[in-house]
This record gives sequence, C-alpha cells and structure tokens, in this order.
Amino acid sequence: RVVSRCANPDEAWVPGMRAFDVFDATEQEDGKHHSLLATILLDLATRPDKPPQDAHFTLRCAHRRDEGGARVPALVALVCTMAADDRHLSPRDVTLLLHELG
Repeated sequence: RVVSRCANPDEAWVPGMRAFDVFDATEQEDGKHHSLLATILLDLATRPDKPPQDAHFTLRCAHRRDEGGARVPALVALVCTMAADDRHLSPRDVTLLLHELG
C-alpha cells in the first residue's frame, strides 16, 4: 500500500515536495496498521538553482536497530527535473520517473 502526502518540513529541502509512504501489504493479525517499509521523497519541480541531472539517492537503508528490535524504514529521494507543469507528466517524464524508481 502506498500513501501520498506532503513532505514534512524536516524531510524536505524545498517547499512543495511530495512524500510517498510504502507499507507492507500483508494484513496484521489484529487487522490494523501495516508496517512502514520505506518513504520516497520526490523533488520534481524545476528551479534555477537545481542541478540539471536526475538521480535516485538512498538517504537511509532499512535496518533493525538491534537483534529482534524495531525496523527502521528506508528513506530514498528522487530528484528529477520534469519538463511538464506541476499537474501533468509528459511521456518523457513518466519514463524518467520509472527509470529512477528502478
């Protein structure tokens, strides 16, 4: 399950970034919360001071704090310069985004 949200101020380096929280799809025994696997931060807006290259950065690898301990979710960032406006992606933008997602 993927949940879209505005990036928190402590996650974002520029205003307007989006974040996608990726949760485990398996149902918990209590039928409640799924565990957070990763957060993907998206920096897609064009701006004058932004480097022209598109890239995927691993900011934190998923790991366990200690044996049997709580799982720390992965944190990744996709930094791309999209040619289209904020509401629409061009075919090139979609190809680029899928490439950076892996």
